[in-house]
Amino acid sequence: MSRKSLINLAGVCCELADRIVEEELRAALIMPAHNEADGEVHTTFRGVKFGRRFERRWRYWSVTGMADHVLSYEYAKVLHGMYGMECRVGGDCGCPEPEENVMSYHIDTQDGLIALSLALIAEMQGWGPKRLDAALRVLKDGIGFAVLKLIAFGLGSEG
Repeated sequence: MSRKSLINLAGVCCELADRIVEEELRAALIMPAHNEADGEVHTTFRGVKFGRRFERRWRYWSVTGMADHVLSYEYAKVLHGMYGMECRVGGDCGCPEPEENVMSYHIDTQDGLIALSLALIAEMQGWGPKRLDAALRVLKDGIGFAVLKLIAFGLGSEG
């Protein structure tokens, strides 16, 4: 996966934006869901994963969550350690470290989207921070997303 910024979808026709948004979501194991094409990007898709909502903006994904958080502090801290510049807590361009449960993120790269998706899987399956750290290192080192799918789904919650 590329560590480049996401492309700017502002002003892109709905059909093309739909294709790109759906590909970005599926590549990160996030379920595309139909949406009204009324946001910054004219797409009929948004993402949904474990009650979190993923909305595509011009050059990033905006992620909001349940009433109390998108990601708990212990997992957010691990995610920030490797992807803090790509997964911005609260959308803050200063990329601060999380100080508590994270209420929202802005995600600037496809790798960041995959990393957040893995962090959500880790939290929901109870992996613990160490296993999430190992999975994120695999992603960061470019070993391959197929390996991450095995980590996320093939090994269950053990390990």
